Amino acid sequence: MRGNVELWREDDAVRNSTLITQQEFLRQAMDTLGMTREQFAERIGTKKRGLDNWLLPSDSKESRAMPEMAWKFIQEILQHHKERA
Repeated sequence: MRGNVELWREDDAVRNSTLITQQEFLRQAMDTLGMTREQFAERIGTKKRGLDNWLLPSDSKESRAMPEMAWKFIQEILQHHKERA
């Protein structure tokens, strides 16, 4: 499926596989990090317009799939944030 990723989360010591959309993943990441779109785009090294395209519904003509490298980079940022908390 385009724009979905399977993430592993540790909840109550039980590993659960959760399929979320690209848009949900990005919104959750920005919320977790307490960043605006502008701040988040700068943090991951992309232009705000690129981030906006990733956040569009997948059936939109302007929507773009996020590169695999971006998924991994954002997951690393979130892991580092979790470890520091």
